[in-house]
Amino acid sequence: GTTFALQSSSQSSYKESISKQEKMVSDYILNYATVLSLANEDTIISRYFSDNNSDEISFKAKREHLYEAFGPGFVYGFGFSFFILSFSLLGFVSAHNIKSGHDPEDQLRGTLGFLFAFLSVSYLMSNPPDFGKSLQAVNKIFGLKKYPIEGDPDCPIKNGEDDCHSEGISGVIEFHHIYFKYPSSKTDNWILQDFNLKINEGESIGFVGESGCG
Repeated sequence: GTTFALQSSSQSSYKESISKQEKMVSDYILNYATVLSLANEDTIISRYFSDNNSDEISFKAKREHLYEAFGPGFVYGFGFSFFILSFSLLGFVSAHNIKSGHDPEDQLRGTLGFLFAFLSVSYLMSNPPDFGKSLQAVNKIFGLKKYPIEGDPDCPIKNGEDDCHSEGISGVIEFHHIYFKYPSSKTDNWILQDFNLKINEGESIGFVGESGCG
């Protein structure tokens, strides 16, 4: 059980490093089309990949993350080896007791009892991190009911129909020479081309495409 607990605790830093790399890959995938549309591939290559290898672009993983991966692997190997050795030791002790004249049925009961207890305790010790995450997720979901409703005195969000008036807004927003097209568009099908916009005080504006989505 202790070994499984050590394994679970050592995996936390490893999972964190893997999560950072997954976020990096996701960020790369999401921004690749946009950067490609701006004809600036060198920027994204230098940011996400090593620039000293012209034949094969390799992923720029941090060296400390690679070293951290050995920790969970070593703990897992040690834990699994200890798990197997404990069964071997149990069989050796049972055989020695039977050879010494003890009742084989009693040895069988003791062996089976130890096996079931060992597996249960090991499972219990290896899953507290998951149990804690489950409780946190449940608390977040049920905690949504504790937030004040929009318009209540305790709610920081004002009621958009009653409290938000033009006298509470000041300033002018201007956009000049805006060009926009979808990153997936391979043609020069510009949605906005040399677009200028001025939003005066108290005004609001929304853009709606052909599909009806903003």
